[in-house]
Amino acid sequence: MFTRLIERNCSAGWVSIGRGGFLLCAKRRADSETNRREFIIHERQFDRLERFVQLPPGIDPGAATAALSNGILTVIIPKTNEARADSKPIPVQRG
Repeated sequence: MFTRLIERNCSAGWVSIGRGGFLLCAKRRADSETNRREFIIHERQFDRLERFVQLPPGIDPGAATAALSNGILTVIIPKTNEARADSKPIPVQRG
């Protein structure tokens, strides 16, 4: 849903990290006007979206990056060095 708002000319979008997760926010405003013979239709739409995503322990919020490209928001939050050291590969069995 965040991506759809951005694709529809989102006027403001931001990402923040804190309190054990990250917050995605977006705002959009659209105006349209249609002239008919007897009357004029003027419409305004306002949208606001907020999503909070809980993050696991062992991430480095100071190294987080966000990029918007072709209407797709990509957020990268890397693991800390300690968390990387604790990870182990899982063998994949083919059958």
